[in-house]
Amino acid sequence: MKYTRYIYLLILLLAGQALYAQPAALPPYQPTRSEEMARYKQTLLLDSIMSKGTVFKPGIRPNWQQGGNICWYRNLLYDSVQEYIYVNVKQARRQLAFDHTRLAQALQKASGQPVDPARLNITSLRFTEDNKLVLVERAGVCWLCRLDNYQCIQNASFPTDTTHYTGLYHTPSR
Repeated sequence: MKYTRYIYLLILLLAGQALYAQPAALPPYQPTRSEEMARYKQTLLLDSIMSKGTVFKPGIRPNWQQGGNICWYRNLLYDSVQEYIYVNVKQARRQLAFDHTRLAQALQKASGQPVDPARLNITSLRFTEDNKLVLVERAGVCWLCRLDNYQCIQNASFPTDTTHYTGLYHTPSR
C-alpha cells in the first residue's frame, strides 16, 4: 500500500514527460507545380497500364434497320479491335455482318487511304433487304458496298430512317 503512492507519482511524471516530448505541429505540405505534374503523369501512366485492354464487349447498343427485324452492333475486343455483328431477330440468327478484311481492302481500294480491318471505325451501317448491299458510313463519308464481290463506291449521303418503332422508345407519362 505504501508503494502505490510512488507508483501513481511515477505514472504522472512519465505521462507529463510524454506530453512535453511531443513536437510542434508541422506546417501544411504544399507540393511544387513540378511535383504535382510528376504525380499526374505517374497516375496517367499507371491508369493506362492497368486498364488498357481489360474491358471487352462493354455493352451492346443495337442499331435497328428499317422494319425493326434486323439490327447490327459493334463489339469492342482486346486491343481495341472492333467486330460488327448482324442480327436477324425474326430468324433468330446472329453472325458477323461482313468479312472485315475484305471490306477493309475494298474501302482502301475505293478511297485510296489505308484502312485497318481490325479498326474499321464505322459509324453507321444500312443493309438492303436481300443483304447483298450495305451502306457504310466511316469518317463522315458514305460508301455503298456489294457483299458478294466486295466492291465499294462512294455514295452521296447516308439515308435517314424516319420510321417510328413502337416499343423501342420510351414516351414520358407527363
